[in-house]
Amino acid sequence: LVLAAALIFVMLQLAPSDNPQQEAVVTLPLGERAEPATNDVSETPPAVSDVAPSSEVAVMAVVDNEPAPAASLPEPPSLSESLSGMADDASAENAVATLFELWGLRYSINGGGACQQARAQGFGCAFQRGSWSGIRHLDRPVVLTLTDETGNAYQLVLAAMRDSTAELLIGDRRLVVPATEVLNLWFGQYLLVWRAPNGNGQAIRPGMRDANVLWLRQSLATIDNQQPPSSNDADYFDDGLEQRVRQFQRDNRLQVDGLAGHQTQIAINTQLALDGIPRLPSGTDAAM
Repeated sequence: LVLAAALIFVMLQLAPSDNPQQEAVVTLPLGERAEPATNDVSETPPAVSDVAPSSEVAVMAVVDNEPAPAASLPEPPSLSESLSGMADDASAENAVATLFELWGLRYSINGGGACQQARAQGFGCAFQRGSWSGIRHLDRPVVLTLTDETGNAYQLVLAAMRDSTAELLIGDRRLVVPATEVLNLWFGQYLLVWRAPNGNGQAIRPGMRDANVLWLRQSLATIDNQQPPSSNDADYFDDGLEQRVRQFQRDNRLQVDGLAGHQTQIAINTQLALDGIPRLPSGTDAAM
């Protein structure tokens, strides 16, 4: 019995083990160390880059490439300062000569006054005092008289009236300046030239019998798309013609007085669209 029990004990010791932990043990040669188990896919940790993230690079680039502040440009000289440097050119003689040139007229410094020379060539001429809007309505270049803060007077030609700027001719130079600067130096004085009917720019009045009355009647008939009058009294300024003149003045925002003075004559010429008449351009501002 003792021998049988000893045999059974030995057999139990030699039987295979069911413990999984013992099956997982692997015997390695002496001196080698077990490496941890790895998966089939290599998981290499991302390398640490010395380059900053793209967003930071962009910010750094903007900062590095930011242009240096531009140097402030000097303020342009005012009209008064410009005129003080052109006093010799801004004379009455030069201004009248420039205005006459626009009309194709001759001007001589020693030939008498400006209006005297204009009338001798069949044009109307008047030295007026008016408003900025009145000149715009006339639509003709004029000679302006400007006076600076110290009382010095300058004459120059107003050649264009834009939205907020004015174009001035001084000798052979052309200035584009803010209209407000012109108005600060202008007290309403200007010289006007226009094409007079039959070379006579005097006002045409009721009761007159004259060739200019016939011109007035025929011009208004043309504007109204009517046949010119053919009666023997067509050169007489009667009540019917006066009423027609008043209506024309009202339609064109002129002073309604029944007299065909220079403003009415100029407005009629504008309506007739005669050739060779310099106008006063308006609209979009020119470059300054």
